[in-house]
Amino acid sequence: MTRLMLFVTISALIIVGVFSPSVAASNAKPIAIYVAPSGNDAWSGQIDAPNHSRSDGPFATLGRAQLALRDLPQKERASRGVTISLRGGTYFLPSPLQLNEIDSGAAGAPTVIQAYPGESVTLSGGCPVRTWRTWKGNILQANVSGITSWTQSGTPGRPLNVLTQSNELFFNGTRMELARWPKRNGSPEGGEWAVTTGVPIKGSRTQFYYQGDAPSRWLHPEKAQAHIFPWADWMENYCTIASIDANKHLITLSTPTFCEIKPGRRFFVRNVLEELDSPGEWYLDNDAGILYFYPPTKEIEAKPADISVLPSIFMLNHAQRIILRNLTIEDVTGTAVDAISGSDNHIEGCEIRNTGAGAISISGGVSYIVDGCLIHDNNGGISINAGDRTTLTSSNIEISNNHIFRYDVLGKCYTAAIGITGVGVTVTHNLIHDGPHVAISLWQVNDLTISYNEIHHVCLSSADCGAIYMGRDWTWRGNKILCNKIHDVPGYYCCDDYNEKKQTVRYASFGASGVYLDDGMSGFDVEGNIIYRISDRGVQLGGGRDNRIANNIFVDNGNAIGADARYAKSGEFVDGLSQPLAKIHYNTPPWSVRYPKLAAPMRHPGWPEGNEIVGNIVAKTPLHNPGRPKGNEVIGSTVVKTINVEQVQPLVSYAFPSDAVTIDRNIYWNDSAPVVINESFIDRDGSYNKLSWENWQKTGFDANGLAADPLFVASERDDYRLRSDSPAYKIGYPKFAWEMIGLLPSFPKKWLPAPDAWDNKPFIGGQFYYPVTLVPTPEPGKDPSNR
Repeated sequence: MTRLMLFVTISALIIVGVFSPSVAASNAKPIAIYVAPSGNDAWSGQIDAPNHSRSDGPFATLGRAQLALRDLPQKERASRGVTISLRGGTYFLPSPLQLNEIDSGAAGAPTVIQAYPGESVTLSGGCPVRTWRTWKGNILQANVSGITSWTQSGTPGRPLNVLTQSNELFFNGTRMELARWPKRNGSPEGGEWAVTTGVPIKGSRTQFYYQGDAPSRWLHPEKAQAHIFPWADWMENYCTIASIDANKHLITLSTPTFCEIKPGRRFFVRNVLEELDSPGEWYLDNDAGILYFYPPTKEIEAKPADISVLPSIFMLNHAQRIILRNLTIEDVTGTAVDAISGSDNHIEGCEIRNTGAGAISISGGVSYIVDGCLIHDNNGGISINAGDRTTLTSSNIEISNNHIFRYDVLGKCYTAAIGITGVGVTVTHNLIHDGPHVAISLWQVNDLTISYNEIHHVCLSSADCGAIYMGRDWTWRGNKILCNKIHDVPGYYCCDDYNEKKQTVRYASFGASGVYLDDGMSGFDVEGNIIYRISDRGVQLGGGRDNRIANNIFVDNGNAIGADARYAKSGEFVDGLSQPLAKIHYNTPPWSVRYPKLAAPMRHPGWPEGNEIVGNIVAKTPLHNPGRPKGNEVIGSTVVKTINVEQVQPLVSYAFPSDAVTIDRNIYWNDSAPVVINESFIDRDGSYNKLSWENWQKTGFDANGLAADPLFVASERDDYRLRSDSPAYKIGYPKFAWEMIGLLPSFPKKWLPAPDAWDNKPFIGGQFYYPVTLVPTPEPGKDPSNR
């Protein structure tokens, strides 16, 4: 079935009311309530524009419309439903709109809050800043001491604080940047960081040395905050600064970092008045209540500027059959739509942007749908925690046909475009790109389906991460990752190699995977995906068991499949994996019926047994791998060049027991260079060995596999469909509907990426060098100030 045929079929089903609760149970029209910027809360709200005498018309506020909704007879609401339509314009809400059971719709008669057809509506959680005066040069200032924030629990009255409450400044719909050091210089990641030059005491989590003289000019470092990667490229901290010793070039943090601070690690400092010197930057003096701003345009009075104060726009609490449709929701300190429990609620065609936390949070709900939304420039995307893992009761939540990008603009790690905990969630037909870390993050999930999504240019600022990431539990079973396209995932990795002669620390595009089954992750089915140009592993199998990696296409990855046996000898984390298993009744229904492999006896608890790697296509192409060493070259009957196996990078790396896994029917192609497999049989000597294709088959694995060109349709255009004469079909490769990957035809065309925006921008590995002179860490007992 083509994408168009599927769209027509779905559209037809919606028309007859199979999928959409917005279809009324009877022919009666929904009760209409109208809101407009030109309205009046003393009017009836029953007509969509003021009448000629201006004696009646729409309401002025959404809160008044909610009161009118609640005053309606329940019987009439249940039979007809209610539609609240907002006329075009921007609405600055005085408080979050809290929707609960009394606001709920009925079966076939939902409560709809929507933009008036054909008009653009923005709901803002910001407070406009209108009175500016010149402070110095191009820098303006405004007194914002009268503006207060709301708490997440819905209580007003907190003073503004950019460092602890995510109050942010937005101008003309764009997030402005707190004045910072060092400046961004447009270089890919290599230009926006300083690096630690050492620590005064080994193991310190609060102090580090810096280089340069800029911090010595800062009069109030206690109003500033450091963003630092203290040890690894998968963990970060925002810490307020206690003090700066300009003589020693020493920064002391008010709170300790997650782990010890190492030399040569990235950091920057923000909210520094002395660094306010570039358009688009701002600074907030929390104590004085003064905001300083260098606007990107002189038209400051003509364009809106506001500072976020509300934690959310919509708070749903046990509400049912609510539809939010075609709204722009922006400028909140927390999550734009925060839903607790409830059922059959839809968020359709909304643009959600500029939040201090996520776009949408659903906790404990059932049968939610998020469809056709544009979600960008947030500090998080869609977060789901729903379904019952004890009874394996499905949440029946669907996240479909959304375009999500720049989803972690404040942090760099573990704030995903889509984060899921629970049972029975479907994630399908989404486009996700431009993120510093994971795109889809999973935790305690069962019966999850991730299918037909396109994910690219993620993991841009971190390492030891994956576009789709999960880890550390044997009990997450019944999960499927099917027919996704994942590509151009670089990673950003500190190589720990200080060059004393050049006085640089090197970072590189490395350390990212397409699908990362980390730390014993088990029971996943990864099938039919197209995964290409990943810096490290197409699929990383981190010591887990009972995973099925089948019929995927891997092209031009650092390593197509990296399967390790990290628990085979040390037993590290095995106790941690056993603890959640002990809490689950996995040997009784419904667990024993749904996941029988989980109840099967373990021969070796720390061994990666029961995995299947079958029917995959692993290839390297000449287009993206120039200079690759070739194999034997023959002129006439004379061999003129021979490449040793040890000189060739392996296509895959397998560390398994020799008798408890299945590896077969895979096709390997190395752009005419020798096919090399890296293997480690952990029940034998356990060491890694590079094997030629012939020697690999002698082990008994891939007996029905091939070393052959898979014959892609057009690899130079990243078209990795298989030609009809591909050898893969001769050994049983199935046909997939890859044309269905990505956004559906129903997605709003105005929100699609520009044509060819990314097609001509493949990931190209980079090296980034930070100039630094490291300070030796003193021995215990020595004075660290004696530099």
